[in-house]
Amino acid sequence: MLRLFLEPTSRGGRPKLYRMAMRSYSSEVTEKAVVPMLLRLRSDLKTAMKTKDTVRRDTIKEVLANIINAEKKNQPIDTDEKIRKLLLKSASAQKDVAQQLEQQNRNDLRDKELSQASILEAYAHEIKIVEGDDLKHAIDQIVNALKSNGDHVNTSNLMKNLRQSNGPLGGKAFDSAQAIALVKDMNLGK
Repeated sequence: MLRLFLEPTSRGGRPKLYRMAMRSYSSEVTEKAVVPMLLRLRSDLKTAMKTKDTVRRDTIKEVLANIINAEKKNQPIDTDEKIRKLLLKSASAQKDVAQQLEQQNRNDLRDKELSQASILEAYAHEIKIVEGDDLKHAIDQIVNALKSNGDHVNTSNLMKNLRQSNGPLGGKAFDSAQAIALVKDMNLGK
């Protein structure tokens, strides 16, 4: 809504025209899920900046930039599982670059890339992965929920529900290959 009003001047000159803009804000509050590793990365970035650890600082900045870019592309990285995949993918890319630098006899740059890859892998391995009985229990919950809703129970539906941040795993990381093997062992299609 836009309103226009005139304000008279004290010296009798022409009145000034002012615009007043009113904005209506949504009363709906949307909360983002708190991702523990994301909080940890931001905290470690501050620590790395204070201690002037440039390799760690640059590595964390790159990861955070990738997370922000993914949000802009409507593919938000909003779970620890997605952060873990991003970290492992980035570490793999760093190792490939280090290998190419070694072939070019650029050992100084190779060492930097390898140290960044080791930092990324360390963060990725800190993320707890749901396995075994906990994963089987979550799959059983999803199967029961899908059956009670009358939905078709198949591997793609199960995996989609496992990955949801509001699902039984709560967005925690899990081994996809193990989950698929558990689903196949259940013989749902038969």
